[in-house]
Amino acid sequence: MVKFFYWPFFFLSVFISINSTNWIGVWLGMELNLFSFIMLSFYFNQYSSECCLSYYLVQVISSIFFVFFVFFIDFFYVNFILFVMGVSVASAPFHYWGVLVSGGFKDLSFYFFLTIQSLVPFYFSFNFFNLYLIYFFVFFSIFGILGSINQVYLYQVLFYSSVGHMGWMFFSLFFSFFYFFLYLFVYSLNIFMFISSSFYNIIKVFVKGGFYIVFLFLSLGGMPPFFGFYMKWLIIVESYGDFILFFLIFGVMFNLYVYLRFIYSSINFFFLSWFSFFDYYYFYWFIFFFLFCFMYM
Repeated sequence: MVKFFYWPFFFLSVFISINSTNWIGVWLGMELNLFSFIMLSFYFNQYSSECCLSYYLVQVISSIFFVFFVFFIDFFYVNFILFVMGVSVASAPFHYWGVLVSGGFKDLSFYFFLTIQSLVPFYFSFNFFNLYLIYFFVFFSIFGILGSINQVYLYQVLFYSSVGHMGWMFFSLFFSFFYFFLYLFVYSLNIFMFISSSFYNIIKVFVKGGFYIVFLFLSLGGMPPFFGFYMKWLIIVESYGDFILFFLIFGVMFNLYVYLRFIYSSINFFFLSWFSFFDYYYFYWFIFFFLFCFMYM
């Protein structure tokens, strides 16, 4: 019952940071968020103390730099604040610490690490928008995706995938915070469905999940006509051919290559286990639903 004590503080901290009108309120909200997230992660998995400590140290260092640069608030030092925000969300090229801690988080704590914990830093990246820094984070997100090669654990694959999605989220800040929030919402749904499967090994995920897991991978990768594609298509339409799209689309294609390689390998080994009556049943309903949505886009 102790962990439920921290739930209100966890969500309240995000609200405080976003709605604060001064830097003190923002900082207090971020510190409250850090404390509640660490405690929730520890209670979700008491063997993740090393992971929680690593996460805590990174966030404390980011918080120290954040407080320091706030006292020198002008155009030049705002750029450093945006760098601090990039470090706190494990965006490329500062994502290596995220690789180390992602394996220690379990279930909901890992889900929050990839989704809600990035809401406040992205909000302030939007308020202190800098074109060149956004290009910087988008460009290096492509190199972060390359780490997904040869990964066999679902949590590592999802983390490297999140690095690529952060590139799209940063790029969505060009247009409006609403686009970012909508992208984060669709991405969060996909991640939640993955986490709810409670499998940590890629092979086990495909064997037990069947077509359900295949659809989630394709949606997460951005293949039409799945939900993950619609948000990327909306951003592409709004971008009017920005050159940075080349790098983002390359990242999508590489992500799909990694996912399809997993799918192809699993089909070779476990082809017969997929084609049960229920798999066919859900497969046709999924295809009908997505094609119906695609017709009215």
